[in-house]
Amino acid sequence: MIFRHDYGISDNGTVENNSIVSKTELKVANQYFTDLEFKTEEGFSKLRRKLNSDNPILGLGDKIAPLNKRQKKYTFFNTDNPIHHPGSDPIYKSFPFYMLLERECCIGFFVDYPGFMQFDIDSKGDGILEYKVRGRGFTEYIITGEDIKEVVRQFTELTGKNAAMPQWAFGYQQSRWGEIDQDKFVKTAEKFRELGFPCDVLYLDIDHMENYKVFTWNKENFPKPAEMFEILHKMGIKVSAIIDPGVKVEKDYHVFESGREYFLKKNDGEDFEGAVWPGRVRFPDYTSAETRKWWAEKVCEWKKYGFDGFWNDMNEIAVFITDDDLDYLREEFKNLTVEHGIEALVKFGELGLGRKAYEDKIVHGNNKAHWEIKNIYGREMTHAAYDGCKLENNSKRPFLISRSAYPGIQKYGGVWTGDNSSWWEHLILEVNRIATMGLCGVFYCGCDVGGFGDNVNPELLVRFMQLGAFTPMYRNHSSWNTQNQEPWAFGQKYLDIMKKTVKIRYSYIPYIYSEYMLGILNNDPLFRTLSYEYYKDPRTWYLEDQFMLGNALLVAPVCRPGVTERAVYLPEDAVELNSMEKYSKGWNMVPAGLDVIPHFLLKGRMIFRTEPKDFISENYSENVEIIVYGDKVQGIFYEDDGITEGYRTKKYIKDTIIVEKGKLRFIERFNNLGKSDREYKLKIL
Repeated sequence: MIFRHDYGISDNGTVENNSIVSKTELKVANQYFTDLEFKTEEGFSKLRRKLNSDNPILGLGDKIAPLNKRQKKYTFFNTDNPIHHPGSDPIYKSFPFYMLLERECCIGFFVDYPGFMQFDIDSKGDGILEYKVRGRGFTEYIITGEDIKEVVRQFTELTGKNAAMPQWAFGYQQSRWGEIDQDKFVKTAEKFRELGFPCDVLYLDIDHMENYKVFTWNKENFPKPAEMFEILHKMGIKVSAIIDPGVKVEKDYHVFESGREYFLKKNDGEDFEGAVWPGRVRFPDYTSAETRKWWAEKVCEWKKYGFDGFWNDMNEIAVFITDDDLDYLREEFKNLTVEHGIEALVKFGELGLGRKAYEDKIVHGNNKAHWEIKNIYGREMTHAAYDGCKLENNSKRPFLISRSAYPGIQKYGGVWTGDNSSWWEHLILEVNRIATMGLCGVFYCGCDVGGFGDNVNPELLVRFMQLGAFTPMYRNHSSWNTQNQEPWAFGQKYLDIMKKTVKIRYSYIPYIYSEYMLGILNNDPLFRTLSYEYYKDPRTWYLEDQFMLGNALLVAPVCRPGVTERAVYLPEDAVELNSMEKYSKGWNMVPAGLDVIPHFLLKGRMIFRTEPKDFISENYSENVEIIVYGDKVQGIFYEDDGITEGYRTKKYIKDTIIVEKGKLRFIERFNNLGKSDREYKLKIL
């Protein structure tokens, strides 16, 4: 059940699907928390609440924090904060949704407020939770269910069902920010094919643009883009390009000239300007339907070059510096001397990304101050890009990812976790971040495999690649000033290991895609905490270095150097799929040499496998092998054309399969795809 409660004057809510909200009184959850006080003073609304248990709290989206979010304070105010250490907060995304885990039930809380907000979740260990919202009030939705699965499904239905990604989005993807030209770009694709290393997508970063101006080509480095796309597409390679919101202020630049009436304003009515990659820029007001329509037209025109998708970056909004910042610098630093000591250092620290606020100076076309709705800016940019892709071809699924996000982003695209680093500490962190994004309703998510910043070493790259093989989005991405981290960067030994890893990923594509699409239909994430599937086992509540991929595969990545075996908790008996060794329920030590990522088929479950290929065809027709472990196993295989919106009208194959005592039979065969029923091979472990 979903219950709505308005505190104070709440007029910034984003939920459109209020039809599923209960009108009855909230009773089920009252025994687990008590509201102590609500007040509004000095421009802030505050709610204090007593939690009546010390059980874990999961959620809050992309935060630099453990899986259990208790005993810490959190800020929701989307910010480009690229150095992710434990004190980094806020960062790119705001998902003010969390769940309290209780043995009898699970309770979700969604504070639907897209402006500045802080949560104090039991930071003193006294069970007190406090919301601090800048504004006159907010809306909270309380969701009750018997477990995490039931709560997440309701939350995802409330904020919007996921738009499905094309099937090729589950292939391996390669990206790098750095000097690139058409010849190098094509040669990268050719290298993958020559090595027989599966790859589906290559990315163009800001270097492909003319002086970093959005929707332009660097004509010197990319003289014949149409020819480039033709070559790449013949090799089965898709291309995704970066889109930044900052539009360069430049006379006769077509995007700037056509967008003059769509940019964000300052309080004095002038356009807001700041510095980003192109220099002086202005920013579209994506909260306006008219602005989104204009931007969608630009995206549509750009896509016609041959792009297969886009990644929306810098959309928190990231601003390097403004004229006001420079005026502040001149005034504050005029009389500053070394004798000022720490005071001088503090002054320097007030500047830079995410440091000096400009939100009070910006107003949107709906007369909302930017600080009131800042957290939906990136979501609405992705909304506009989604509409633009639909203008180009309404029947195809757009491929879009965004760095900045708020609940509802899943209606338009997926996300990645932003500028991580090539650190072992970030490897385990990404497991938490991706799993928690799934709990918050965003089912297509990934990280920069290998790490974006700093220099990766071969062992760390291998372990990142192994984790990526079991995340929804599988993209290797790095910065221009770092060690190259393409799979061949460290020689044949490591190339062979990574090639083996990526081929494992491609062999599981029938299972991964089936579980993903069933999740789209049923509001279940592909990448799951163990507690999502095994809520009644409290030992799974705290596990953050293992995860489920779909309902059958348990994955235990290696997240520290020099490891050759690791402990794994199995909620059921299982078979490790590298060695085919059987393990009993409970804690087990399993081999985890450098060429192994331990992953298990749990008893009573089934997976689907095929021979790996160099890329994912848009409508695969190869043999599919069913692998089961257990005396009686039931599962569902899903298939569609992989590229269109036909799944929305049930144009798919959905076979409900049961294997019992060595025999396979169908409970149901649903085929609305216009092709013959699929044949399967069966393997019983």
